[in-house]
Amino acid sequence: MGRPIKARGSVLANIISFLRDIDNLGFAVTRRAAFALVDLQAKLEKAENEKLTKEQATELAKIMRELRPTLLAEARGTLAYIISERRFPIERLVDDISGLFANGVLDLLPEIARQDFAESGKCLAFERPTAAAFHMLRATEAVLKKYYCERVKRKRSDLMWGAMVQSMKSMPRKFPPVIANQLDHIRHGFRNPTAHPEKQFDIDEAQDLLSICIDATNRMIQDMQ
Repeated sequence: MGRPIKARGSVLANIISFLRDIDNLGFAVTRRAAFALVDLQAKLEKAENEKLTKEQATELAKIMRELRPTLLAEARGTLAYIISERRFPIERLVDDISGLFANGVLDLLPEIARQDFAESGKCLAFERPTAAAFHMLRATEAVLKKYYCERVKRKRSDLMWGAMVQSMKSMPRKFPPVIANQLDHIRHGFRNPTAHPEKQFDIDEAQDLLSICIDATNRMIQDMQ
């Protein structure tokens, strides 16, 4: 009672926020059970009084008291995860891996590379470093094939990483040695060992690899421009 209805941080704003949160959480049962709250929201939006009356406060308290058991019951079937901080911003790893690349680079990658880099970020965020490494390496190899084939004017999808790098090293005028050497380092240091079942990455190795793969990808795309 006496709380502002429509001001910032008001009763109405809290109702809207609550309904939005249960939608975002996928609490379909609670959302259906909240019909009375939706009705109250509509009434408060049309209310002429600036502050909550005693009757309105009583109605709101009754609605939330009746809705609480449904909310708690549905919440028991929901798992929550706490993600530890990484060297990279968590929001980038989970939702926007493009922000870790040079401006516009991700949009120029093959679709499979974009998907694999996005998956690698999620795996890294949720502490699945070996899976993250697989996705990073697949993505980098897809970019390498695009880079190599465009430079030598070939349309082949079965080229091997080692063969492409050796060919690049034999054509320093077409392929800057720094890029060829970096890709060879990734192949020897990460890709080849990853092919063996006993290789397991820890979270620091996976983050190191992501940095290297991003740098190599940026260099290849920028050299193609």
